[in-house]
Amino acid sequence: MDHLTGADRLALKSCPEHDCRGVFVDPPGRRRWCPSAACASRGRVRALRARRGAAMPDDP
Repeated sequence: MDHLTGADRLALKSCPEHDCRGVFVDPPGRRRWCPSAACASRGRVRALRARRGAAMPDDP
């Protein structure tokens, strides 16, 4: 409850993974996923695949 009503309330984030309902405090504002290693790993792999797909030219 302290996080919801205190100064940390502005640093609360929810995990963007569709199958995670994690909520975490991120004071510096740099974390993308919850502290779960599974969420972070899936998110990083998805982002890498998206970057690689965007960098690859389309095959004719």
